[in-house]
Amino acid sequence: MTEAEKHSSPLDRKLQTELLKRMAEIYPSHLSMSAFEKEYSGQHRKVIANICYLMEHGLCTAQIIPEIGWEVELTPPKITAKGLDFLADDGGLDAILSVVTVRFDADTLKGLLAAKIDEADAPEEEKTFFKKQLEALPDAALKAGTSEIVKLGVDHIPNIFHWLRILFPHAQS
Repeated sequence: MTEAEKHSSPLDRKLQTELLKRMAEIYPSHLSMSAFEKEYSGQHRKVIANICYLMEHGLCTAQIIPEIGWEVELTPPKITAKGLDFLADDGGLDAILSVVTVRFDADTLKGLLAAKIDEADAPEEEKTFFKKQLEALPDAALKAGTSEIVKLGVDHIPNIFHWLRILFPHAQS
């Protein structure tokens, strides 16, 4: 291990991106490590560590070859479909295939709506009336109204960017 390797963090986002892009350029072939040996001379361990990190996230594949002592070598890495999708501006096929469906059962949705009715600034008789109507609502009618409720909710978000920043605090630059 060189002195530079001892004092630097092994993980490097720029290097990871470069590795993935180079693997993508030659996909479906494996990446020859000799090109990186020249560019990153003295940082062999850093290159290996970043490839291992990408492997652990399923973005590329390679085989670890144990060496004498604590060192390891790798067979030439190859980008995976997940790695290609990661590089794609639109998220690739993974964005299409990994659609998440959220389902509320009728009781949960009725409970959420009843809680909102309770919070409303309205006379108690009116709240009681609407909560009884809600309880009597057939599940099919509730299901049909759910899409409309979601649309109304999105339409009434006063500041979408403020809400998104709260929802995704780490996405801010």
